[in-house]
Amino acid sequence: MRQSESLALHFVLCVSVLSGAGCSSTELTRSKARQIIDSSPEFSKPNQVVSYTLDGQEIQKGMAQDFWRRRETWGRGELVLTNSGSTFFVSALLDLGETKATVTLSPTSRRLVKEVTGIADAPALSGGSGAPNTLKMVEFTWDWDDKSFPPGLKAFLGKLGKPSPANGSAILRLYDDGWRLEHVR
Repeated sequence: MRQSESLALHFVLCVSVLSGAGCSSTELTRSKARQIIDSSPEFSKPNQVVSYTLDGQEIQKGMAQDFWRRRETWGRGELVLTNSGSTFFVSALLDLGETKATVTLSPTSRRLVKEVTGIADAPALSGGSGAPNTLKMVEFTWDWDDKSFPPGLKAFLGKLGKPSPANGSAILRLYDDGWRLEHVR
């Protein structure tokens, strides 16, 4: 009799501990939100393209690194990629005032969520329909996965302070099988 009471008590304790431990499928944690966003096509798709706007000083730094050179054509300046620059960039375009340039990197790997900075209920987005706590707004920072960047490019972008984390937001909705991404920007 004593052994059966002990087993019953053990069973009750195990059930109460297991039901209280961990997160339920309806709870959206920061790590779960990060995992959902990182696995979305918008973030996991390979070969995404990134462009940066450079000021005059940054253009000069790129010339010093032998990424591009300046050439005059029909009285207007333009940037021409060098052999070295062509390995990192697909284009370098001066603006009309010739004080800024937009450079586009050769396709990079993907975006990564750096940190989920907040999660809030978003009932206003559901138009008042649906159960409470089934729609969440997730704020986060993201950056380019620079593991595929060649060392020379990492050094150049690092000197410029680029790439830097950007802010993003996402809407996640709770379904019967868990949380799904509805929108990310």
